Amino acid sequence: MSRFCKKSTVFYFKKLGIPRSTIYRILAKYAKHKQTCFLPKSGRPTKVLDKKLKILVKAVNNKTDISQCRLGQFGIAQLCSLKVYRLLKPDVYLIMDDEKYFSLTGDINSNRFYYSTEPSTTPYNVKFKCRMKFEPKLMVWICVSQKGISNVSIHRSKGAICTETYLNECIRKRLIPFINKFHRKDSLLFWPDLAIVHYAQEV
Repeated sequence: MSRFCKKSTVFYFKKLGIPRSTIYRILAKYAKHKQTCFLPKSGRPTKVLDKKLKILVKAVNNKTDISQCRLGQFGIAQLCSLKVYRLLKPDVYLIMDDEKYFSLTGDINSNRFYYSTEPSTTPYNVKFKCRMKFEPKLMVWICVSQKGISNVSIHRSKGAICTETYLNECIRKRLIPFINKFHRKDSLLFWPDLAIVHYAQEV
């Protein structure tokens, strides 16, 4: 695609309200593969019964804002919790924490994708959705174990959680009191996820 043609294409679709990053991503995919449809991906195929697959397609086809919790009801999500517990000694308690971000517009990042059996016929208002680049959002943090749930931390921010917030609001004010309340005399394994702030030197 020539530079002039690419520029005019971007200009045309921007007038329709489609984000510039989305347009360039599709153009780059076309330049590499000479098509924009979904390509086969590597990995082990998911085993889903035909009857359940038909129900799943009917429930989500050409729709957005579908929660992953709802998709999990169809058996798509595979949980590895049992594998984790098998690695632990019987007298060791596992504590896990996690944070989730919610935009103040009510839109959740993981629900912004759309699902379709035929993307070429999916309506544009489902395919493309404009949003603010740095929209305000709430971070909700919690930790859990077999014995209970900690107090919830809710923090308003435009970006990801920072080291200071995680250390003071999550670890010092909530995780440590949670351990003192439920696990004072227990052997513990604290398992955070791979967020960078969880492994900062101060933390």
